Amino acid sequence: LWAGVVLWSLMSCAIPLLVWRISRRLIDHRAAAIAGALTALWPLLIAYGGFFLSEIPSITVLLGSILCGLKAGESSGRRRLLFAGLAGFFGGAAIVMRPQLGLNMLIVAWVLLRKRERWRPLAVAAAGGLLLPIVGIVSLNWAIADRPVVSENAGVQFLQAHCPVHIAYYGGEF
Repeated sequence: LWAGVVLWSLMSCAIPLLVWRISRRLIDHRAAAIAGALTALWPLLIAYGGFFLSEIPSITVLLGSILCGLKAGESSGRRRLLFAGLAGFFGGAAIVMRPQLGLNMLIVAWVLLRKRERWRPLAVAAAGGLLLPIVGIVSLNWAIADRPVVSENAGVQFLQAHCPVHIAYYGGEF
């Protein structure tokens, strides 16, 4: 449980940093600093940082995917393919946690593929990275539930989809 707390804290702390780095690439550095500071002071981010919900990791990997996509668009050669694969991997992880984030991955794909030079290897790297977490979680869920199940919202649907318990009782005092 402590490892989970540390991981959640690190992801919560990474969100303003990722917002700042993405904003710095897209807009002025002063506006990026303001965006990072406002993100760090956002009450919902602060509140969600203390709970084991899927909002924190899904936002973190989504921002990681966007940052890697921007870096892939700026890079060339093997670095471009590496960043495209990482963008796809983080995007796949975001889709696994929150399937509705798939629309954001279309924007990342547009950023990656807007340059026409050598886009096929880039598309293969991004698609391969994207499919890795999706195929992994679908196969895990299928093996556990004996049917194809896509869990979202972290552990709640995972528990409901895989655990035969329908009612749980708390034996302590309220």
